[in-house]
Amino acid sequence: MPVFILNLLLFPLQVGYQCLLRGKVKDAHRYYKTATKLDETSVIALSGIIACQLREGQLEVAKEQLDFLQEVQQSVTNRSEILYMSAVLGRQTGKATAEVVVKACSFRQFYYDASVLSPILGSDAP
Repeated sequence: MPVFILNLLLFPLQVGYQCLLRGKVKDAHRYYKTATKLDETSVIALSGIIACQLREGQLEVAKEQLDFLQEVQQSVTNRSEILYMSAVLGRQTGKATAEVVVKACSFRQFYYDASVLSPILGSDAP
């Protein structure tokens, strides 16, 4: 991807994230959509859209997109957001507590491994 496209992509991703942190979910959704128009393969943009859908209560749409993202992300190492959103979706849709806890523990373990191993192994950590 050319550098200028990458720079154009970073702006809506960052603004979308900031909007999400401030609770401006509709604005965040709009910025993440803009990012997907710039790069339809952006996993970060798709993750942002799913996070917005979860916050807006669009659980069926979020589930479909999260399932798709999980398939796409099989070989990619940064899965912490997917594990976290799976746990949130499970809780919001009334999944069995044990199933939600397993997803949440997977997220926690992945996050812990990444935070401990990243400084040691560099960017190749889980």
